[in-house]
Amino acid sequence: MMNASNKIYSLLALLAVSLFFSLLQYPIFAASPGGTNDAQFVSQSVPVLMTAGQNYDVSITMKNIGTSNWTNTGNYKLGSQNPQDNTAWSPSSRVLLNASETVAPSQQKTFTFSVKAPSTPGTYNFQWRMVKEFVEWFGGSTSNMQVVVSALPLKNNAEFISQSVPTSMIAGQSYNVSLTMKNTGSIAWTQLENYKLGSQNPQDNTTWSPSSRVLLSEKDNILPGQQKTFVFNVRAPQTPGTYNFQWRMVKEFVEWFGRPTSNMQVVVSALPQSNTQTGAFFFYWHDCPQNNCDTSRMINKPSYLGSYSSLQKTWYKQEFKDMVAAGIDFVIPVSWGSGHPSFTWFRDSTVLPIMVQAIQEDNIPIKIAYFDDTNSVVAEWNNDNGRGYTSADGIPQNRQSSPFTMPLSDSNNWKYFYDKKMRPFFNTIPQNLWATHNGMSVDRGGRPLIFEYSGLYFKDPEYSDEMWSAIRGSFKAHFKNTSQQAIDPFIVLNYDWLVPGWNSHANILATQVDGEYIWGGSNYSDVRQRTLNGYTTADVSPGSNCETNCVGIKPRNFNIITGQIEDEGTHLRSMFQKWASGSNLILVESWNELWEGTGIQKSTTYSKNGGGYLPDDYYMRLLRSLVKPSPLIVSVPTPISLQQTTSPSQTTSPYASSGESFGVARNPQSAVFNTNLFVGMQNEGVQRLQEYLAKDPTLYPEGLITGFFGALTKKAVIRLQERYANEVLKPVGLTQGTGYVGPFTRAKLNEL
Repeated sequence: MMNASNKIYSLLALLAVSLFFSLLQYPIFAASPGGTNDAQFVSQSVPVLMTAGQNYDVSITMKNIGTSNWTNTGNYKLGSQNPQDNTAWSPSSRVLLNASETVAPSQQKTFTFSVKAPSTPGTYNFQWRMVKEFVEWFGGSTSNMQVVVSALPLKNNAEFISQSVPTSMIAGQSYNVSLTMKNTGSIAWTQLENYKLGSQNPQDNTTWSPSSRVLLSEKDNILPGQQKTFVFNVRAPQTPGTYNFQWRMVKEFVEWFGRPTSNMQVVVSALPQSNTQTGAFFFYWHDCPQNNCDTSRMINKPSYLGSYSSLQKTWYKQEFKDMVAAGIDFVIPVSWGSGHPSFTWFRDSTVLPIMVQAIQEDNIPIKIAYFDDTNSVVAEWNNDNGRGYTSADGIPQNRQSSPFTMPLSDSNNWKYFYDKKMRPFFNTIPQNLWATHNGMSVDRGGRPLIFEYSGLYFKDPEYSDEMWSAIRGSFKAHFKNTSQQAIDPFIVLNYDWLVPGWNSHANILATQVDGEYIWGGSNYSDVRQRTLNGYTTADVSPGSNCETNCVGIKPRNFNIITGQIEDEGTHLRSMFQKWASGSNLILVESWNELWEGTGIQKSTTYSKNGGGYLPDDYYMRLLRSLVKPSPLIVSVPTPISLQQTTSPSQTTSPYASSGESFGVARNPQSAVFNTNLFVGMQNEGVQRLQEYLAKDPTLYPEGLITGFFGALTKKAVIRLQERYANEVLKPVGLTQGTGYVGPFTRAKLNEL
């Protein structure tokens, strides 16, 4: 008989043999040498409806978040999942990298390949994962897609093609949108057969309109294979927030069908305060093609680089008209004074008169604020004291002990702020062009805006409160309004002047100035909205167009709220959402800081997600949508590409004071009503309707021409319908008006 020890050894041997044969059921992977393998699923484009046996193009994007390079020779592949190694979509369960391709850590790879739908109808899983063949599966799988494979084309089916929808809106304002759908079924879409576009997410919501449906026109007959673009008006919700915008085709009372549109998350912001102004920092230090025009340093190249010069009046005209079109109220030239020893295009004395002439000659509705780049204050002081024109940026970080750092304790140095820079600036700029703290003229209580850059370039900051008090007194002594009253400047300092840890008199200084702001809008880590003495500023930025190594600044598609990479323009939109509401001033950094790529001026090199470039005025359009939403007709300077088509009779001046024109007069005889109109709509068709109705006070006694179809317009339509009941109501079996402008009402209007 076996003793206890022998029994234990026998059991252990039996377990070892059993474990060995169990492991043979699974592949044995070797460790990956030279780094770690990891992957993150980014996105995919896969049809959710397919026809059995048909081929379809798909794409899957994965990001390398490991430390190893992915290469073809290294056996890195995309492999099928759910179940693993299935061949439901291809004879092979793998998708290969290109032969010479290397996907480095942090880079993305989009696998684009063709699949063939299974021959048997049903619902199939579509899921993939990265694999290093013969070594390991790694990283997260793609989101599982359940693809419906049909035996024959569906009777009702649709494919989403494209959409044009603003991703940022102002609460309560109206916007035009368009959605394009393709009929991939076997039956034509018509209004008579109740084919419509319906709201989704949630289904049948009325977030964007009193109606959850968008109708086809009476003449529409969208055959299989054809596309239909629905163009309609939406109104942003009254409550700020982020809202879903998604639609799908529906045959009313029968079924929803086809793929919905891509969901858009629209950021709805509060209407800015009535006294909110928008300014943009403007770098005029260029004289292309001769001087300071190194295109190799320009992250974003201007659209008209050949004439990009601070010495050309035409350049200022183009830039300032573009600013007006982008919704900017005042320009903030980044001033270096007139002390530069050689560069004429840097000098205020040279460029400011040209700037003023450009505005005056074309009557451009833009104001000018003062911005003192304190680098130049230190540089001029050093130059006058025999140390050369050395700016503050050239001083070592131990500035308090450096001989190149200006001491504020010496009151003789204060002249570099006021006598040499500020006073000549305001002597050159006419008072009617001064930007003020409330947008009013200095005769009506406006105070000229003065922005001061960093205080960290100076010694003895505890004397700054005395200095700024003295500067204010000098300004009031030298500048009077037309009533000979002293003009009190509105002094806004960069926040570092007011940091107690650096300036022991920071609390006293706060009582001697009027506001503070924070430079560096593309660095989202700081609080970009600052309030001092009840006055609030917000510094916003589109981010930088740099793709990698952005050195503390974030790219243009970075969402500062979620921390995610999203679509183009996300950085600017999210900054507005987080910081702009309730601000007296919105400061855009910048209009054209070419070296850092943080501008919004027209540029041919604004990168587009997925490759290529955006339209050169993309960020101008985006900024305008955020600061000056135009619910009706936008009328902007004629040279600007943002202008919408208008006839000469639609504007009486090259510029509208606000950049907007509402209720423009038209010749009613030319009006043709070819679309249905109803409550909640806002467009030119409604405006034409109101113009017709207002001709008869018994129909529309209020006579309001707003372009918005409200309760008063509805009552007027009802009166019209009941006046012509035999022609409008009787044919459809009604005895009372409805206020809905349908085919019979439109026919009568066109007849009148």
